[in-house]
Amino acid sequence: MHINEVLRATAADNDRLLKIISETNYAPTALQQSNSYVDNLKKDILAQEKLLRDTKMTIAREEAEHKDYQTSHVKRLAYRLGGKLEKFEQKASKEEQDWIEAVQRGFEVQKKLDLLNQNLAEATKTSADIENVAATYKQAESELDALYKSVFQGPTPDIPGEDQREAAVYQASTDFNWTQGNVDKGNQVKNLLTGAMKFLDEAARDVESARSNAKMDAFGFDSTFMDIAEANALSRVRQNVGQAEMLVTHARGIEPSIGNIGDVVHAQHHFMSEVLFDNVFSDKKKYDEIKRSQASIVKAKNALENMIRATNERLEAAVANTVNAKQALEEKRLQLQQIRAEAYQKATRGELVPAVLDGLPPSYRA
Repeated sequence: MHINEVLRATAADNDRLLKIISETNYAPTALQQSNSYVDNLKKDILAQEKLLRDTKMTIAREEAEHKDYQTSHVKRLAYRLGGKLEKFEQKASKEEQDWIEAVQRGFEVQKKLDLLNQNLAEATKTSADIENVAATYKQAESELDALYKSVFQGPTPDIPGEDQREAAVYQASTDFNWTQGNVDKGNQVKNLLTGAMKFLDEAARDVESARSNAKMDAFGFDSTFMDIAEANALSRVRQNVGQAEMLVTHARGIEPSIGNIGDVVHAQHHFMSEVLFDNVFSDKKKYDEIKRSQASIVKAKNALENMIRATNERLEAAVANTVNAKQALEEKRLQLQQIRAEAYQKATRGELVPAVLDGLPPSYRA
């Protein structure tokens, strides 16, 4: 079937789908904005609920203090005997005023919370409505893509420029997928390095704990409990550093430019030796080893911070490239869609002229 016939046969579907897309193309952006509004409302509601709980606690406290002054005959008598009854009345009045103000704040907080919940209900319904429209838009786009693929797939010499624009879309799609892959890779590396930093933070806390115990030991404040705590802390240091090194290695497998965090010094703790040969020299040696371990962990953290900073910079660049690539892809798609829509219009008007083949005209061929 000639392209003219195919276009005329599918023109009704093309017009229908283009009409749907034209009427619903606002939905994706509107849905994103609406969902963002819903998320913000939910955050505001959580904050307002916390404020309400705090306010209720304040109300309860102020009410208790107010009732205490109102019903306390002992306090009243004490103030009266001291000749300060007027001061008691002022204090009681202030407690009552504080309670009233707290109750008023409670009403205001509750009123705002009710309004937020009302807004959330309305916004959620709006999002649901827009989501239906967005689904219609997405379905129409999918059907139009399928229609155009069936009609225009392969060489279309009768439609000048269509093949070139189709190739441009393919290249733009390839570029976008490549840039998106860099973003995904960057996020993976960032997550791994961030996880490694958490382990190094734990190691830093543990080595500080071990150093504190070793310092006490060096000053003669020795105990079996402190030795056990120190040994456990140093054991956790080795475990956490090992986990950090493993995550950095995984990150390097994804991004070869990731370096090493350096060699971390691991202070050794020999429990039996500490018990049998404990003296000021061994305590000093152990303390110095832990200090070196602590310094090496600080150095490792600095190295890891530099890696994370460089990773974030690469990720920001990758995100920017992806945004540009996505925009370029959308532009190429629109250009391709435009030339295909024009082909439908020309076919309907009978203006789509078949391409002239190379060589002699058909009437001169054998």
